[in-house]
Formats: sequence, structure tokens, C-alpha cells
Amino acid sequence: MPATIKKLRPLEVLIAAVVTTGSAEAASVSVGAYAVANHSSCGAGNIPGTIEEMNRFFASPDLPADMQKNFYWKDARVRQNEWTKDGDHKASSEASNGFDGADASLLTYIASHGVTSSGVYKALAGSKNAGGCYIPTTSLELGNNTSRYTILSTCQGLKIGTGDYPESSGENPTRTWKNAAKGLNCIFGYSNNMADADQYGEYLLANLKDGSTSLSKAFMDASESVSADNIPAVLCYGSSEQDAADYIEENKTFESQSRPNAASAWVYRKVYAASKGPSLKSSIPAALKLVPVKLNIEKFAKSLVGGGATKSISGKITTFSSNTGVATYNEKTGTLTVKNFLAADARGDAVPSLEESQQIAEHALKLTGLSKVDRSLELAAFAEERIGGAQGLGKITSRKFTFKQNLAGGRSLSQQGSVDVTVGSGGAITEIKTALVKIDPAFTPSSRPTSLASREVELETSAIDQVAKRAPGASYKVIKRRIGYDAGNFMKRNQIAPAVIEFTVEAYKGDFKRNFVQRIAL
Repeated sequence: MPATIKKLRPLEVLIAAVVTTGSAEAASVSVGAYAVANHSSCGAGNIPGTIEEMNRFFASPDLPADMQKNFYWKDARVRQNEWTKDGDHKASSEASNGFDGADASLLTYIASHGVTSSGVYKALAGSKNAGGCYIPTTSLELGNNTSRYTILSTCQGLKIGTGDYPESSGENPTRTWKNAAKGLNCIFGYSNNMADADQYGEYLLANLKDGSTSLSKAFMDASESVSADNIPAVLCYGSSEQDAADYIEENKTFESQSRPNAASAWVYRKVYAASKGPSLKSSIPAALKLVPVKLNIEKFAKSLVGGGATKSISGKITTFSSNTGVATYNEKTGTLTVKNFLAADARGDAVPSLEESQQIAEHALKLTGLSKVDRSLELAAFAEERIGGAQGLGKITSRKFTFKQNLAGGRSLSQQGSVDVTVGSGGAITEIKTALVKIDPAFTPSSRPTSLASREVELETSAIDQVAKRAPGASYKVIKRRIGYDAGNFMKRNQIAPAVIEFTVEAYKGDFKRNFVQRIAL
């Protein structure tokens, strides 16, 4: 056992849950929304998922009652001159609060194309009219009126390093947004070319529903639920870099008060593969019927948060609360989340090395008994969150380890069939999230007769063709391929999980790119 583990408190003092009942009180949050799907007039490939992303955001049952749509503009109605410093806050009878523009709502949310180069970020407007196609940071002064938060659901809105490799030298969000954010509290975006999907806003609202999760964590968790290949990032402001870093960690509501703008800090999360899944030559069943693994939730949860935990039930959600933490079980998805109330005591300490953190995570699996619940659990990936500022990359703030189940020789390509263990400052376990499944005993899997290796070119061509239909007007290339089961994620479990080959297809035209994840059932 590594030395760091010996320093840990008993596990029940270390672990606690993500979900608590109730919601945080906050002032009314006005939302100015922009979505551009048709980019033909501005010379980029179309991305239809953007409009559906915003539609699902406003239609979400988790949209708070105090979050009001100020306006929602689509395609050609997304105008460059409504983002510039002279037009970002204009009186308008079309907006519910009487003002239109990118600085006219507390939360500004844009889904479009984006790119950062040489310290300048550019998003694409909906047409060449009303100022032109490009919305560059050199023309912005967001936050000196109403806006306090901006969500950039675009590629490279907060590009760090080379984008795909934030740890490398290159772009720095502090420099990119230095003059463009005059009163913003935080910006949420991506370092790399994000995956095209329509669940981002919907998942963000679900993560924020109970008011216990920071905006930063809720955003990054939503991004990872869509695709582990995303590299989400959050930039916040404060009186000093430390003040800004503290705000990233602590801020849980959209606040109308503008924070000091003297300094900024940013954090990003990147997932790294720790082991390979099945190869293209592997033979796995064509589909599985999956059901949640039945845990003795009460015994399990109380062992983590203490025997004096209070039990409460709301629909399919069971919560065990104590002064050391909360454990929450979602019967519908089979997900158990445990999060630490007392990990803050180790705040400021260094996160142990990768090897030592892994040993701590594996030790936690043994202490909780999760390694006995499913003996096939194997480390499949790990994620690191790193913080930085004006001087570039700073320290690691947490390491998360994802252990995957073996499901008839394959793995889930999403979050079901896994256990996540997060290790924070001082080696404290800050969160455990489980979504264990098993094959329904009454289900007989069928074999897949064909060889994937011989069909690889055919399947790759099919994936590109399907992406081209969804997002016409670009060039395409496959940049990644995996096989496994489409079993769903923490937000939604797929009962029937087909075996699929997953292609990540990059669609590119000019300076603008977007990644599309295309799964083909086998």
C-alpha cells in the first residue's frame, strides 16, 4: 500500500455524493441563445446538431423556473454585429427583457463553428450580412452590460496549447480573452474540436438540478457524458489567479454580480486511454440485454457515509445523508454516486502522482467491495484536470480513474458498465460513481458471424457517407475507431446494447472543423 493511502481518513470520512435534495436559490437567469446549423453562406460545413442542442436545452424538464429565455436566434438571425461592442446591448421589442445582443442576458449561449489561432478566437455567424461571418474576440467586450457567463458550444472556444494537447505550448485562454471579457465571471468552452451532439445543454441542466454541483464540474461532466474525447475547459475571473481558481471550484449558481476582472484562471479535463478494448478481429455477441447490478444500496451507502445516515426517497432516487457525505442511488439508471464533504480539508495539497493515485483508486474499490461485485473490472481510462493562468499550465487538481466491466468479451463505449473513482488533493477520494450492469440471465446473446477486419473499408465508407448526409458541405476523414457496446451513460441507460463499431469522423472546410461520432450496429 503506498504511503499516501496510510494517511487517508477512514473511507466513510472520505466519500460523499453528488446529489442532494432541493435547489439553490438564485436570481432570475435570462438566457440569450444562438444556434447556427447552416453555414453554407460562410464557407464552412453544416452542423445540424446545434439547433437541436438549443431546442433540447429549453425543452429540458430540468430547466429551472428562474431561467428565462430572453431570445433564441437561429441561422441567418445570428448576426455578427449583435456581438460587437457597439451592438451587443440594444433595446429590442423582440427580447423578453427589452434588450438584444450578446451582452443583454445573464447567460449567453452560442452553438456554432469556432476556431482559435494566434490568440484570436472566432465563432461563425449565420450569414455574411449584418457585419459579416466572423465573430472575433478582437471585436468583443462581453460583460460590461448584463452578461456574466458565456457558453461556447463551439470548437476551440478556450483553446489551450495545441487544442488536442493542452499540456503543449501554444494558445492561452487568458491571453485570448483578455480584452474580450470586460465583466464576465466565467466562460465555458472546449480546447479541442468538440464532438457534434445535441445533448450538451440538456445534460448540463441535469447536472445542475439539485444545486450541489459547481458550474465548472457540471459543464465538464456533461461534456464527458457526450464524448470522452472532448476536452472541456472553464475560464473564470477574480481579484487574483487564486481567487479565480477558487471561484471555478466553488461557484454553483449564475450570479448577476460582476466579479473583479484583475486576473483569470482556467481548468481543463482530458481523458487518456489506459488500456485497449477489443480489436477489430474480436468476435463479440451482436447485442446484449443489460440490467443494473442489484447492490444492497442501504448497506453499501451507509458503509460509505456512516451508520447514522438519514434515508430519503424521491421517485426513483434514494439518498443517504450524513455529516460526512451523501450517497445517492438512481434506480432507473442503476447509478450510485458518492461524494466527499470533507475532502476540502486536504485542499491545497498536491494530488499524488499518477501511479500513486491509481493505487489509491484501486484500494478504494477493494474497501467498498466493488471489486468483488464485478471481478472483471479493469482500468480502461484516466482523466486529469489541470489548472492554469497567465503563465500557462499549472498544477493537476484531480485524477479520475475509470474501471470498465467485461461484457461478453467487449466493453461499453459509454459510461454504463463502469466505476469512476476520483482522487483529489492530498490523495483524498472526492467522488465515486458506479453504473454496474449485467447481462439479463433470460437473454441469449447471438453471435456476430462476419469478420470486422474484412469489412473495415466498407464500414468506414458507410460512416463517412452517413456523416456527410447529416452535415453536408465539408470534407471528411476518419480519425478514430473503436468497437464495443452502445450501453448508454450516467444520464440514460440502454437496456438493449447493440455491438457497434464507432468511427470518429472529422468534417473540415477551411479553418473550421467538427468531429462526428458515428456508430454502426454490427
